[in-house]
Amino acid sequence: MAGNFVHWSQLVRKHNVRVYDTSCGKDVTAIVRKSGIRVYRLAPNNFENVKVPFQCHINIRKAGTFVYKQKPATKLSTAAALGCNMITTRDSAIATLLPKDYPYFCSSHDLKSVLSVMALVRKTYNTELWSKGLQMMKKVKEETSLPTVGEKYIAVIECLI
Repeated sequence: MAGNFVHWSQLVRKHNVRVYDTSCGKDVTAIVRKSGIRVYRLAPNNFENVKVPFQCHINIRKAGTFVYKQKPATKLSTAAALGCNMITTRDSAIATLLPKDYPYFCSSHDLKSVLSVMALVRKTYNTELWSKGLQMMKKVKEETSLPTVGEKYIAVIECLI
């Protein structure tokens, strides 16, 4: 988890950051805090069943690292599929899907920047800025949906035939 969420252990202790197993919607924060285990039980078909009153996903990757440069934007796709905003660094995969004016980008991966964006989320929740972010995430959901991705694969295959 550390490569995908720099500062997670500090934020979980000091803020009400929760960790959910998206395959069943179960809060596994206590398990993660206690044991430090990684939770990798994902089932994309169950995203809509995750019921949390307020969600804002977090993706903080250290610039220049392998995960920053090479990992796909699955966290972004998950947040978009759930209709959520996300506090995130502008790593390679995310930058290809979210516009530069997305309101909850961190200026860097450092803790001060993350806390600043967390404060912005709290301040702007349910405001016009929050809605602007959700509209951008809705476009990501459409762009990363199975039908859209399938159409793109078909187009590539048709070009090869």
